[in-house]
Amino acid sequence: MAISIYCSQCDHSRNRENRSCCYVGLMMVKKRSCSRFSHVPRKKLRQYAFVRLATFYKKMCVEQKVKSPLLSEEVFIFLGEIPNMQGHCVIVGHTTGKIYIGYHIEDFEELSRDET
Repeated sequence: MAISIYCSQCDHSRNRENRSCCYVGLMMVKKRSCSRFSHVPRKKLRQYAFVRLATFYKKMCVEQKVKSPLLSEEVFIFLGEIPNMQGHCVIVGHTTGKIYIGYHIEDFEELSRDET
């Protein structure tokens, strides 16, 4: 019997036998495809760097009318990639101190020195 698993970010349904996508035990309502990241190159963010939401992520939220808790923050602190969930990270909201877990690294871009 296959157990369905949902990613907290892309909501891409997979079963335990096929872990080529995201693997989080959270069930979400909206369905979007992981293929939206196929055009985004994999990037490496520095630990403890100030980051912001990527422009394409904000645009996607507006287009699909998704209410993401990340939209309430402007700047985040990138704590790092989750070792047993490759491609997902832990970030902290700079103003509120809220911790966000399991979001795709591709959804963020590092701030330049001038922006900090």
